[in-house]
Amino acid sequence: MLKKEYTFTGKYKINNKNEAFFTNSQFIDETVIPVLKQLKLKKSLPSKLMFLDTSAGDNRLALKLKQNSIIDDYVGYDISFNGEMVFQKDWLREKSQKEFNFIGFNPPYGFNSNLAKKFIEKSYNDNYEYCIWLVPITLKKLLNKLYISIHEKDFIGLSFENNKKSTHIKSIKNSVTLFVGKRREKKIILSKPKNKKLNLNGIVVDRGHYKGISDDTDIIVKKTGNPVLLPFFVKQEDNTWIQYGKDGVVTENAELIKKEKGYYMRGISTTKHTRKEYDYSVDSNVYFKVKNVRDALNIDVFKNALLKKSGEKTFFELTNRYKPASITKGWFEEFIFKQLTK
Repeated sequence: MLKKEYTFTGKYKINNKNEAFFTNSQFIDETVIPVLKQLKLKKSLPSKLMFLDTSAGDNRLALKLKQNSIIDDYVGYDISFNGEMVFQKDWLREKSQKEFNFIGFNPPYGFNSNLAKKFIEKSYNDNYEYCIWLVPITLKKLLNKLYISIHEKDFIGLSFENNKKSTHIKSIKNSVTLFVGKRREKKIILSKPKNKKLNLNGIVVDRGHYKGISDDTDIIVKKTGNPVLLPFFVKQEDNTWIQYGKDGVVTENAELIKKEKGYYMRGISTTKHTRKEYDYSVDSNVYFKVKNVRDALNIDVFKNALLKKSGEKTFFELTNRYKPASITKGWFEEFIFKQLTK
């Protein structure tokens, strides 16, 4: 349902061009090691594991796996590092090594996770029997297409170490899945789910980008960036606007203004220590422009539903599965539909 994909690129890649963001040791010790021990105990993995780390970094994972008698031997590749049993090479250019039956782990992700996809697909095409990947949640469908899942678990906002010492950014967070699987003999062809056409009683959700704000727009809701849904703006019957935040009304004097690029909502930006005037880019695709709400719903009830949803822990976890945090038009239309059918 949520489609946004996160990548380590962008502002972080300026200071870390090879995306050397290491899996933190605590996660390996407290999560990865116990999971693999349990899988070996249950005989879900073979007794003899020869591990190939496609993006080994300082080799911390393989060393810990060896110390805990989970693997029998290992080799690592990394485009930026070399050391004991780690070759400074691009693994994507290497030939298959038949003596290894277990492959992974935390590859560079690239734009829209396209680089991570290449690592996963090459491991499948090179016939490595078992895999362990720590990759963006958006790649779960691909993993299940290629591998029979033995273990998978999502982690929201997992911290990764920035190995580049010349930057003040010591770590970044990403929402990932830890996936252990066995190679399928044939790839599964996954059919796309059919989109349900919901009857919204004339309500229209517009995600246009600087195409104007029509007169029938009743509510403007933020769809991208934390906190998702907030702020949102509700038009009153006298065409004035009220801005809402997590604690309710922020200002009853929000004003829709026209600038050269498009429409902005002049409202109030608040932090713990400041409260200042701010122009929100409501005409952009960061916001949903919701039309004809008053004709179909009690707008006060709908406003309260938005406030309640925005504060739910499960909603925060859902929207933060990817970066930037977001909801899709489909998710929001289902939310509206539930309010209509209550």
